Amino acid sequence: MHEGHLDVEGGTIYYRVDGPDDDGSRDGPADTIVWMHGLPLNGRAWYAQVEHFRGRFRNVTFDLRGYGRSSRLPAECTGVTDLYVSDLKTLFGHLALEQPVLVAHASGAHGALRFAAEAPGLLGKLVVINGSPKFRRDRDWPFGFDQQAVDAFLHVIDSQDLATIAKALLDPAMQEPCDAAILAPLRALYTEMTQQAGRDTIRAFFTDISLDDDRESLARITAPTLILSSSLGREVPAGVAVYMRERIADARLVELPGTDHFAFATQANLVNRLIEQFIRPSCDVVAPPAEARP
Repeated sequence: MHEGHLDVEGGTIYYRVDGPDDDGSRDGPADTIVWMHGLPLNGRAWYAQVEHFRGRFRNVTFDLRGYGRSSRLPAECTGVTDLYVSDLKTLFGHLALEQPVLVAHASGAHGALRFAAEAPGLLGKLVVINGSPKFRRDRDWPFGFDQQAVDAFLHVIDSQDLATIAKALLDPAMQEPCDAAILAPLRALYTEMTQQAGRDTIRAFFTDISLDDDRESLARITAPTLILSSSLGREVPAGVAVYMRERIADARLVELPGTDHFAFATQANLVNRLIEQFIRPSCDVVAPPAEARP
């Protein structure tokens, strides 16, 4: 494992490399996975994935600007998604990544979609977990947050402590079938990550990122893409995944039954297996022996 802080325009981002060849030298095209977190988490959220893939892939996790150990968002920052795309390009260059797999969640996946559209030659494959090209409802977009919901979140962000803000973000997103006792350690970790992010970072999602409309850019994505959609997700309904599947040229869609917004953590084995099969397809044939056949 090695880690460091990378200078980017107006700040720094923290990154960590785990797995084979983790001295930072260049791997082959399919040997590296870059994990891009979403609101309100940071790179530590990918623990289950890094542990699963550590022996066979080089795993790059990082904290988006405003999260974890990366620097804060610039004052009065606008165009946050463009900032994230720029930082990701800088990270790719610094680590000399050649067409890695990029796996991204939620608001991070939103940035990953834009990155894939703007720099198609840099990616080998793309995995989108509960991501969306547009987070606010509109006349021709029935998915995501309406203005009333945005205003309600902003009121909580501006008037409550960070623990209450975390609760407002996590409660709708963590649902059955996991019971409260099983979820408790994950909730505690995600609350800590929310507190590290702070009000300004969380507010920026609702006042900036949620205003993005990247629907037209989907047609420019050429990397083979796996879309994972949680059936219980309220933040990114299943209809969003269908929309993306129809507009990304080389896309396949898997709905994750009975899973919540954070399926990569609450159903880690399922999600890991799907990602693994997408990256390196293999057969898993079970046939009866000859003597058992009629």
